[in-house]
Amino acid sequence: MDKTSTEEVELTPELTKAIADKVTEGLDLEGKMAAALKTATDEIVAKFEAVKTKNVASADDADGEAKDEEDKAEEADPLDEEKKEVRLYKMIAAKMSGDSETFNKYQRHSNKLRAKAGYANETTDADGGYLVPFPEFDTAIYENLPKYGVAFQFADVRTTERTSVKVNSLSSGLTFYATAEAGVKTSAKLVFSSQTVDLQKYAVIVPATDEFTEDAAVDFWNLVTKELARAQAKKADEIVFTDSTYGITNTSGVITEPVSGAGTTITWDDLLTAETSQVEDDMDTAGYRWFMRKETWGRLIQLKGSTNDHYLTGSLAAGWAANPNSPQTPWGTPISFVRVLPKSSQVDSNDAFAVYGDLSNYIMYTKRGMALKMLTEATIVDQADASFNLATQDGTAMRAVIRMLGVLPAGNAPKFVVLGTGTVS
Repeated sequence: MDKTSTEEVELTPELTKAIADKVTEGLDLEGKMAAALKTATDEIVAKFEAVKTKNVASADDADGEAKDEEDKAEEADPLDEEKKEVRLYKMIAAKMSGDSETFNKYQRHSNKLRAKAGYANETTDADGGYLVPFPEFDTAIYENLPKYGVAFQFADVRTTERTSVKVNSLSSGLTFYATAEAGVKTSAKLVFSSQTVDLQKYAVIVPATDEFTEDAAVDFWNLVTKELARAQAKKADEIVFTDSTYGITNTSGVITEPVSGAGTTITWDDLLTAETSQVEDDMDTAGYRWFMRKETWGRLIQLKGSTNDHYLTGSLAAGWAANPNSPQTPWGTPISFVRVLPKSSQVDSNDAFAVYGDLSNYIMYTKRGMALKMLTEATIVDQADASFNLATQDGTAMRAVIRMLGVLPAGNAPKFVVLGTGTVS
């Protein structure tokens, strides 16, 4: 165009957009931002790696020798040696630069650490990053419950999301009455009872110093998992058998069978009498079993004849032999060991120490899951009744809360026979 020309150029919307696109393309803002971020990331990573190299060199000088590289590769993933901050920035750099292979490598490593975390962890981070993801921890505890005790094995366990439940039970059944031809028939009805009951709340706090959990993460949290399961299962057994309100041995309506003397005088006859004379003939006892301490069963299998000193294990029933791994009576009734019941040698007067029945007739309500919370700022009272300030004394505590409720419906109470001393009350 001639410089002296007075012809004007009209800036249409299309022309304006075209100019803007050209300018943006020339500036390459997105690329420059990505490059700047990558440069900053590389510098940060370099600083972390320089510090790490210095520390490793110092350690090698102090020790006098370094580990063999081949052995080190076999022992751990090389990414395990990088600080978590380094891994994070390298993931960012790979993402920004479009290096999907590197990004996926670090992503898989991150997922692997999460899968290992907690009670199955084989790595430790100084800030406690290995601590257990609560859902996995809770699942492990819940799956362990049937391994301990008997309530979660045999009772009618029902889960709920509520803190209270409405309990309905059959109070009385039906009876037929004699009647004459064309006579007026006697009416009857089922009587039900209903009440809303709160699940009982139980809790425990497990404190530990940060140094302890960092140095012994695998064994400690694995042990905590098992012990929480054992503790919850034991509490469930106490509710089912010995609780002063809901326990079978303290519930009105159960059948009682006293032994002839003290607990140490128990015989096989006491068990057989309870099974044959106290339970109604038409009762389905297919799922029935005895619940007692192992000591009580041990006393029974050591009974000797009155005219000789031979154990009765070979004479009560042909082919029967005592097996603590699969305990049963000489006539085949299964026996389960329950640690919450008293031993025959320690049972109080007028108290129960063995129960016969089918636990599916007992309802155990449990609020699904275990509420877990890690405490780092609280002051707690430890097992020695001393105050422990978690923040100032470098400690961490796990608080576990469970809610459970046991119910023996009135109509099911007569389906249980309780064996004990005196009046068994």
